[in-house]
Amino acid sequence: MSKQSRDDDLFEAKGVIRKFSWKTYAENPDDELAKSLVAAEALDRQDEKDEAMLGEQWRQLFDPATSKAFGGSREEILLASSTDELAKAYKAFQKCLPKGHEARIEDGPPRIKSVVEAVATADSTWKKNRESTKAGRMKTLFSKVCSSLNGHKDLFAILPSGDKYVCLVTGSVSSIVKATVNHDKIAEGVSNALDDLSDDVQYWQKTLEVYEDDTLMKEYVAKLYVVVFKFLVGIMTKWSKSSVARFLRSFDSSFFDEEIQQKKTNIRDLEHRLERQGSLAMKSSVKEAPSKEDIAKIVSESQEKFQMQLTIKAEQLKRELGWTVRNTLQEEFLNTLWVQRDELLLVADSPLARSREVSPMPDPPKETDNVYRKQQIEMTAHRLLQRNTQQKHVHTMVAQAEELSVHIGIFDRIQQWNASKTSQCLWIQGPFQASTPSHYTLLNTYVLATAGKASIPAISYFCELGTDMVKMVYSLILQIVALIPDDFRSDLDFTSARFDALAGTTGSLSDAIRLFKDLLSVGPYLLFILIDGLQVLDTASNAGPLTNFVQAVRDFGNEASDRSRTVKTLFTTDGFVEALTALRGNQRLDALDFTGEDIDFADAVEVGFL
Repeated sequence: MSKQSRDDDLFEAKGVIRKFSWKTYAENPDDELAKSLVAAEALDRQDEKDEAMLGEQWRQLFDPATSKAFGGSREEILLASSTDELAKAYKAFQKCLPKGHEARIEDGPPRIKSVVEAVATADSTWKKNRESTKAGRMKTLFSKVCSSLNGHKDLFAILPSGDKYVCLVTGSVSSIVKATVNHDKIAEGVSNALDDLSDDVQYWQKTLEVYEDDTLMKEYVAKLYVVVFKFLVGIMTKWSKSSVARFLRSFDSSFFDEEIQQKKTNIRDLEHRLERQGSLAMKSSVKEAPSKEDIAKIVSESQEKFQMQLTIKAEQLKRELGWTVRNTLQEEFLNTLWVQRDELLLVADSPLARSREVSPMPDPPKETDNVYRKQQIEMTAHRLLQRNTQQKHVHTMVAQAEELSVHIGIFDRIQQWNASKTSQCLWIQGPFQASTPSHYTLLNTYVLATAGKASIPAISYFCELGTDMVKMVYSLILQIVALIPDDFRSDLDFTSARFDALAGTTGSLSDAIRLFKDLLSVGPYLLFILIDGLQVLDTASNAGPLTNFVQAVRDFGNEASDRSRTVKTLFTTDGFVEALTALRGNQRLDALDFTGEDIDFADAVEVGFL
């Protein structure tokens, strides 16, 4: 039986088991075995989703059209350049491997198992060429390197898409081992160097376990891997560009001094910083030990959380009655919006709100504040910014959304996002290459239309093929300008000169994003930001600006809660968007977890409109 046939049979068997599991659970929801089956299938789906995402990230590492600095965290930005160098060196190095041992990028990301197999294969050759004690020592050292690869996995867990870095290290080590099969002298030198690195990895792993929440510690680990990546690049690049004879000579002279010893020195320096930061973090944690009042507060918050969970469970039980409560659910969603609006209006009218940095006229301005009028800002904005209205397009989609059906799990998560008393971001990732408009584009349209019914201020943008990022940001600026007070004061700059600086080019996007964030701070006290289709903007040229935009929206939401403001942001996409990976946990929902023919009639709620 061929591998393809076995894979096809396995896929078919999984489908049968999955369908049986969900059918059993639907018929006996209280049965413990049925619950276990469904839980196992959910984990299996998660593994499949993670595997597919990792495969795509691996492919993008070697694709010039999509290769870019993944994610927006400081740690990943530090790694971006050295990651690109290592990916190129790894690809070029495959030409140096013995025939039949080359790795193809399209075969998917390397596994730790591949390194173990490479060591076993190389060991048999080393034994033929060397005395058994030295060959055995090389195998022992390389085996130790294999064990340390799991340590790399733990360390890279600090990054949103850390698995791709583990694959890159694994593939590089595997390739180097394969290349040394017929050159045991090189194998001995490389195994010694990698052995030292294995000890370092174990030390970093244990250190990060203790101080996993320390931001600076994570940054130092990223800097350490910049050195590690450059070390691996050094080995593969020098080998690729030299004859074997010349490379052998370089191992006797300058190579270890230039490529290894210097890297070791850099690593030791960073380790000293790691130790020093660990010491500071320990002192800080001792100093910040919780008081009795803190503990009482934690207990109180836990009780509130438990009560909230009970409420959510009660709502879930109610919804399980199915189609008969459809209208009740719709009314609840709309009523929640009304409650949110009324509560925020009360907050905005309170003395506390009036004392904030943005206040309605005619309160006397502070010396540091400027007085602005909406009419003047609108005139300036409309004169300079390209108007990109989507009203007709959105109106068409509203009509299409009238018969939309949404899985109960997704509907429940949107309800939680909507009912939250604080600012929240939510990213719903739909399937790649969906029809247009996609299911989740229409869902975002539904939320926009429902917010309008409840008179909730909302700004939105629905990206289409051909959309450029400048148009999106300018459109959002014009929309938020329409929502600012008629007269207000602020210490921020909203002069004509600031709008004049927006040249309509990608180069001015940073200024436009900063202006958009500042305008949000003088906007409504309750605001929905609804954005769909960022996957069409997820290109190499937009990598930095798109990450900055998402970060600006997320950061403003966090800041808004501190100023008695509430900002609800909903992103819907058809497929993966790297810039959104900073959203984690309950900020992120993969629609593939809730779709498929094996989750059917009883698990959907028809949304519709009142």
